[in-house]
Amino acid sequence: MNSEEFVRALKVACSDLSGSQAIASYQNPPGRSPSQRLKRLSKWFLQLTQADQVMLIEALDDVAEAVLFGVLCVLDGVREIENEPDNGELELYYVRGGARVLLNDVKQGELHDIFQAMRSFD
Repeated sequence: MNSEEFVRALKVACSDLSGSQAIASYQNPPGRSPSQRLKRLSKWFLQLTQADQVMLIEALDDVAEAVLFGVLCVLDGVREIENEPDNGELELYYVRGGARVLLNDVKQGELHDIFQAMRSFD
């Protein structure tokens, strides 16, 4: 797996359809005893017009993409998670069999830039 494959896999697993998946739980809260919070959200969501429901899905998808973008910025070291004079560095490796690939290698392109190129801004 290389950096681009990693980012694409994260995008599919974590941000694509996130809004739709959240909305599915608002339309029909899962489980035998959904939380009070989920019940309130469900009641509110079901009172929205169809157009407002669609807009909410888009907004949630945007939030999911923004969160993933932020995490990738942290992994790239361009967004700090420490407030120290001498910050550490994060190294993200994909290991399979005997192969070990540094995924957040700036020489291969920064993860957040790869993700940005994959995003759709319709």
